[in-house]
Amino acid sequence: MMENKISKETAEKQVAALLDYYELEASALNDDLSAALDMSRDKLIRAVMKGRLEIVEEDGIKITQHTRSGERLEYSELSGRSKIAMGKKSSGDNYGKIYALCGHMTGLGEAGICKLKGLDLSLCEALGSIFLIV
Repeated sequence: MMENKISKETAEKQVAALLDYYELEASALNDDLSAALDMSRDKLIRAVMKGRLEIVEEDGIKITQHTRSGERLEYSELSGRSKIAMGKKSSGDNYGKIYALCGHMTGLGEAGICKLKGLDLSLCEALGSIFLIV
């Protein structure tokens, strides 16, 4: 089992900075979105603690995901172009929306996100879930 590299308190502060930056509060959302936000938040905190995710508030918000293969995925700030990348995904196609959105934000495109596996994909999905709520 991988030891934590960062304290839980520090990880919570990093994730809180992300949520504060996008002005997201679980209490302001309906029950389903609140539950999704809480689940994604917890997953992000664990990833920060293990060194798989970095969130830095500096000239906006900088998010870096470290994959198991050593690749660094740099997420740009959420923009209208990122949301437009979701294109004509149906309202129920949340994974398609997340992959298109995160693909645009990382520069990998939807196909690049589809190549992620296991924990790398799960972490990307947690970030994407938060971006969908914004």
